[in-house]
Amino acid sequence: MNFSSLPEGIYEYHEVYRNQISVIGLKDCENYFSSTDLYLLDLENGELEKIEEIDKEEETNRIWNFVRLDKQTYLYTEVVYPSLSDHAFMQYNVYRQKGEDRQRITGGFVSSIYELPELVVMEDSLVFDTISYSFSHEEENGQYDFEIWKVNGENQELLLREEGNYSDYRPDETTEYLSSSLSLVNESELCFTTADATNSYLNRIQNGQCLKQKSTKDLINAIPLGNQWLVTEGKQESMNPEHFTTYLLDDQGLRNDLPSPVHLETYCVLNHTIVGYKNQEIILIQGQNQEIEMIHIPEIKDSSVFRKINDHAVLILDFKKQMIRMDIEEGSGKAE
Repeated sequence: MNFSSLPEGIYEYHEVYRNQISVIGLKDCENYFSSTDLYLLDLENGELEKIEEIDKEEETNRIWNFVRLDKQTYLYTEVVYPSLSDHAFMQYNVYRQKGEDRQRITGGFVSSIYELPELVVMEDSLVFDTISYSFSHEEENGQYDFEIWKVNGENQELLLREEGNYSDYRPDETTEYLSSSLSLVNESELCFTTADATNSYLNRIQNGQCLKQKSTKDLINAIPLGNQWLVTEGKQESMNPEHFTTYLLDDQGLRNDLPSPVHLETYCVLNHTIVGYKNQEIILIQGQNQEIEMIHIPEIKDSSVFRKINDHAVLILDFKKQMIRMDIEEGSGKAE
């Protein structure tokens, strides 16, 4: 399957929800991108549907992401550029829209598009994280907070909120800040990492509670793998991946060092599998009981963008606008 039915242009490919991937057209405005047309592409039949119901408040604004919750209801993030730049402060709002009725769920200010909310599919619900600084774009000091929200049908729930302060546009030493995106494992557990000036923390939200494991300030990344974490550490003064250390860490704090570092350039977390891109090759990482298996997929090249379809399948996007579906089983990955 490919995106050949799309008009010529620049596009972003976002979440897969109920077997439809969100596609957002972009207009290059030199210092930033505004959004143009929105589409949903059905992964089963290849049908492309243009979405007309979502309207931006200003032409220069950008729809950052969106999903259709039902026939009339959408969840989406709209970005406002006060300075008309992707490299300056920007405002965002997360909305639920049903017909003509639009409800703001949350929003705030961030300093980079990399801090904007990302949506995670959780059964029939959607979860997203937010970061916000309490500034208008002139303020160097203020309050920092991050939130995790769950949206289900007509309802929304604030799962977690952490507050702190920032100075010179950076979180203070005692402020715990969000340092990774959300991942879903074991069908219902949300995983993410946070950090302060001294330590990093591995977090799991289980049954409404946030369980936290302390790590070090040398954390490069920590990727959930079932009930374990695949942790990679490295000294900031030497960011050469060859000098990194990778180990498995279980929920009791038991550590098992791997013989060589595993530093993934990009990755996608499924239920008990990590699909990653390393050294121009796709690898599957599966593991339990302090052991991992790495499966190389040599037949797929130049493909480093992943979108989760469900707990056992991932969509791989290559640079030729081709889509490859890979179904994951224990010990193998089958590409279609």
